[in-house]
Amino acid sequence: MTVRLRIASLSHPGQHSLLSKKLSATRFGAQSVIAIARISMVVFCLAGAVACDSSTPGTNDLIDFSPLDCGRIGCSFDAPIATGSRLSLHISAPGLKVRRLEVRSSDNQRLTVTPIVDIAGRPTWELHALAAGEVTLEVFRPSSAGDEESTIDQLTINVDDLTDLRLVHFLGSASGPNQADGFDESWTVVANRPVSFRVTPFDNADNAMLGRFDYVVNLAPELTSGLIDSQVDEGRLYLRAPHGKFAAMWTDNVGRTLRVQITSE
Repeated sequence: MTVRLRIASLSHPGQHSLLSKKLSATRFGAQSVIAIARISMVVFCLAGAVACDSSTPGTNDLIDFSPLDCGRIGCSFDAPIATGSRLSLHISAPGLKVRRLEVRSSDNQRLTVTPIVDIAGRPTWELHALAAGEVTLEVFRPSSAGDEESTIDQLTINVDDLTDLRLVHFLGSASGPNQADGFDESWTVVANRPVSFRVTPFDNADNAMLGRFDYVVNLAPELTSGLIDSQVDEGRLYLRAPHGKFAAMWTDNVGRTLRVQITSE
């Protein structure tokens, strides 16, 4: 499969950018930290330290399919989509007007495709994975003014069941994951220093999957007061933790939980 590199736009809150409102820092301080995070993401991506978003050309090599807001760091259709999750889609087509094109699923029992509000000024679709198996995204030009509908390009992707949720470290200093009684994993971070993680679905082959979930989150009050990014219900954890040991728990929309102990020293 050919993959084309794409640096994720960090200007839209729906993308995995580490942007958001702050709860415990001053406005200037939070904006400064977030600006550093933006620059770091691009630098680390180019240096190969973290995964970059990438687009994948369709079978006819006419359309590039680009997943975004996919629930993990580095969106690519090389990875399967977790059953029950959602992600967004952009398409690009050199020489074609994307706004005149539509996207559909070859099997709405496995995956649905719905147009949503533009992201970053571009037509955007939401994919909702419903059942495991292969499904094809079809880009077509609707019939109009006597012209018949015509399929432009297509891409076959995979939907699979997830095995578990894990916390993936992104920026800042952290050691883990380790074992701790009563928790799925534990992490050690530097007290009062910015650090970020992302709750990510994994399959039974130990691969990080695509797809975001709506989480119910239970954080220790000390962690809540140290949040830099308030979008923890989307699986982001970006904070400065005070000294101590604290608990965090995420529960997805089908009841799976991730229990994490964070030790800050």
